[in-house]
Amino acid sequence: MIVNLDFAFQNDYRLYIIMEYAPGGDLGTQIKIRNKAKNKFTEEEARAYICEIILGIEFLHKHDIIFRDLKPENVVLTATGHVKLTDFGLSK
Repeated sequence: MIVNLDFAFQNDYRLYIIMEYAPGGDLGTQIKIRNKAKNKFTEEEARAYICEIILGIEFLHKHDIIFRDLKPENVVLTATGHVKLTDFGLSK
């Protein structure tokens, strides 16, 4: 549901955040690739992604976190094709 934060550190100039790798890329890129190939998501695939996104948002809300930057580019896919939310820079 949520990308894991593995490690974070900083030096005098930068903050480094080491997060879980999502080899499936982001959903925005996948939509563009599939549209170009004329191979759009099936209704079943779209339903599964939407359900997993909703579960992720429900989890965040239960922990009093508002995810204010929901867009396909901030939804990444695992190696098994499951959804994980990422980029909490605008979250509150």
